[in-house]
Amino acid sequence: MSNSLNISMIKDIAMALGELKDEVVFVGGAVVSLYIDDVAAPTPNPSEDIDCVVEIASYSEWQKLEKVLREKNFKDMRPGEEAPKNILCRKYYLKTIVDFMPIEKDILGMTNSWFKEGFQNKKEIKLPGTDLNIYIFTLPYFLASKIEAYNGRGLKGDPRESQDLEDISQMLDGCTKFEAEFNEGNEKVKLFIRDNFKKWLEEWDIYSEAIGGFLAYESKEVRIDRIYNILNKIIS
Repeated sequence: MSNSLNISMIKDIAMALGELKDEVVFVGGAVVSLYIDDVAAPTPNPSEDIDCVVEIASYSEWQKLEKVLREKNFKDMRPGEEAPKNILCRKYYLKTIVDFMPIEKDILGMTNSWFKEGFQNKKEIKLPGTDLNIYIFTLPYFLASKIEAYNGRGLKGDPRESQDLEDISQMLDGCTKFEAEFNEGNEKVKLFIRDNFKKWLEEWDIYSEAIGGFLAYESKEVRIDRIYNILNKIIS
């Protein structure tokens, strides 16, 4: 059910964007299921928002985008609420939160260092159950962006409560072509991922417990061992 909810949210936003759809790349927790092909894998949880990366190089370009988004009924705030402080990228379409994140940090003061290369290495897919095509990152860049997000906020708290680590765990568990798709990345992104996987393996007691908590299986120990083996293959 949650998978269909996430896809339905993506569909609604893609349709609302109209011709702008092909100028954004969908990222974030809502698209995790688009990387999962194991039919036995648990369905990712419903996402609270939709994240999009946009190729914008200046604040004036951002202002132009905002104007077009407003014309397409994307609002700066919900009715009766104040605009969120310090979240300049956030818009609202009906009840859905949509964050439009530029590839350059200087524009809104926030980004992810993998957004630019990820945008340049985007891939077009058909959104399941629809006749819509959208763009997402290739797996290595999506994974790298998730790891960076986890390092920025997840490491400050309990890994068992990290949404970013949950998304990564579900990808590791549910993508049967994970190793093959990882190997298609360039050396820079693969090195970043390897370095982080090494750190996780050094603290495997902590990470195996966290990952296990994200996997809704009776046989999750088998799945944890499989993920452990994948990480070791990646770093070798």
